[in-house]
Amino acid sequence: MNPTKILHVVCGAKIKITWAGVPTATSYRVKRDDGTGFRTIAEVQGDYYIDENVTEWKSYSYLVTVLDGRWESGPSNRVTARI
Repeated sequence: MNPTKILHVVCGAKIKITWAGVPTATSYRVKRDDGTGFRTIAEVQGDYYIDENVTEWKSYSYLVTVLDGRWESGPSNRVTARI
């Protein structure tokens, strides 16, 4: 099951990404594209991530996958934020 309802909030020089949790998830991988392709930037246990490694006037796209200990889901929808 893929994460759904992925959203972002820009707050100063940070981007907060949130998503609807999946009951079977053991963790989530947050992936970011800053113009060079999607790369994993974090693996978290909860249903949000705050990206503090961002630059003003730049756009970032994010997606999230679910890990359940045995497999990784397909990606969530993509969201794009600009600082």
